[in-house]
Amino acid sequence: MKGVRSITIYRGDSIYIRPMETGDIDSLLDLRINNRSFFEQFETKPPESHYTTEGQESVIKELEQDWKSEVRFGFGIFLNKTDQLIGRTTLGNVVRGPLQSCYIEYYTDQQYNGNGYTSEGVQLIVQFAFKKAKLHRIEAAVKPNNLASMRILEKVGFKYEGVAREYLRINNHWEDHCKYALIESDYFSKPSYLASQSNSTNELIAAMKKSVNTNYKKELQRYIEAHKKPKL
Repeated sequence: MKGVRSITIYRGDSIYIRPMETGDIDSLLDLRINNRSFFEQFETKPPESHYTTEGQESVIKELEQDWKSEVRFGFGIFLNKTDQLIGRTTLGNVVRGPLQSCYIEYYTDQQYNGNGYTSEGVQLIVQFAFKKAKLHRIEAAVKPNNLASMRILEKVGFKYEGVAREYLRINNHWEDHCKYALIESDYFSKPSYLASQSNSTNELIAAMKKSVNTNYKKELQRYIEAHKKPKL
């Protein structure tokens, strides 16, 4: 992995991903400010300093250092046609040894949702994870009401594994999350998986309901009814 950062570019039909650089500070700041209220629905609220040039410079410097240490691999998502930064995707909490695992995170500018750009970005970073970083397992955690994110993971081949109760504190509330994972053997044994959806959302929801208690089932169903038409 040493020295691979500067030449690591993965290109899809509509977007490409590459490591974040200091030249991306202004674009990243605009992305964060313009989507502040949208992103804060799904992530831990950052300090006010995050929404400054210095704050985003610090973010990128941390990404660069983490890449050198091989504990986190952070990419920007860029449009092929214009090279505009429209999102990020990251492999974090990289653990080597007998685990060889990581967690995936991703987000896209709200105005570009519904175009498949996020799905394509996740597909590309998965390719990097298994072919370049030589990881074995990628995990993801999604709030139960974020069906759009669930469908992105399904599309790429992730499998639902259960519910992590009070998994993450968001806006001063401990939130349950649905856990997903994609393993190396699935990726290499099913070459066409990126274009297929082996589990429909209805099947996924049915599995989720079986794995949680009665009270949580009711809450989950409320989320489902309130979000009938999610956008990717």
